[in-house]
Formats: sequence, structure tokens, C-alpha cells
Amino acid sequence: MIGAIFDEIRLFRDSGASEVDLAGIREAQVCRREVGLRENGYRRALLQGDWSYRQDPGLIPEYDDLVANATSERLRYAARRYLAESRCVPGVLLPESP
Repeated sequence: MIGAIFDEIRLFRDSGASEVDLAGIREAQVCRREVGLRENGYRRALLQGDWSYRQDPGLIPEYDDLVANATSERLRYAARRYLAESRCVPGVLLPESP
């Protein structure tokens, strides 16, 4: 299974996302955000993340534009930058012993 995951990561890094995958990614991000905005914990996490990483919280409302303007090439660039195999640590979760 780990090999299959790395194969998918390699495919994504090399080819980017298909239009079908890109549409699904956009839809999932918008849905997650809409649900999250109804909860104070989500808003707090956004502000806390911005504070921790010294980012401008004024950019939070621009998230929808960021998602709408996502392209296969941008996702491919991010995958190449952040999903290098040399930086991945495979792990296996096992159930707790009774």
C-alpha cells in the first residue's frame, strides 16, 4: 500500500491534477470551509495559524479566490516542493493491543 501511495504522489508531481481531480479538490475545499466557518474553533484555528506563522490574517477572506484560481500547474509545483520522497517518512498505524 505504501508503494501505491508513493506512485500516486509521483504521478501528481509529474503530471499535476486532471480537470476532474481539480474540480473535486475545489469542491472539497469549498465545502470544508463552509462547514468550518459555522464553527468558532475553525475560525480560531485560522487566526492561530496565521499568528504562529506570522501571516496576515487579513488574507483569510481571499481563500475563496485562491481555491477558485487553483490550477494543475500550481498544484504540481506545490507537490514538487513539499512532497519530495526524500522528505517523506512512511508510517504504519497498528491497532492497540486489547
